Amino acid sequence: MLDLANNTVQGSARALLADLSGPAQRNTANAVFCSWMTVGNFLGFSAGASGGWHRWFPFLTNRACCEPCGNLKAAFLVAVVMGAYRYNIEHILMFDIIPEPSVRRAMNKINARIGRS
Repeated sequence: MLDLANNTVQGSARALLADLSGPAQRNTANAVFCSWMTVGNFLGFSAGASGGWHRWFPFLTNRACCEPCGNLKAAFLVAVVMGAYRYNIEHILMFDIIPEPSVRRAMNKINARIGRS
């Protein structure tokens, strides 16, 4: 199940990079993706092996939430923070390519024919 979740996140991240990058930026996008995967796998496996998340984030445990629950909440918190960080870095590195006016007019004609405006 964890592998399925991991592949789901990886697939959407790679698709986001492919959508944001132009043909000249694909190598940069793949390098960014691979570096994030390397850092994420290293941190994920090392943190998951320790089992001490509840000590790093003591505010996540209380009487209703034991140590394993605190570990799970901390892992989710770190995943959300790292995801937001990754998303911002991707948007900083990738820039939009504005098409030439003739290409833009052709795209508008195609969109008008299929009902998008």
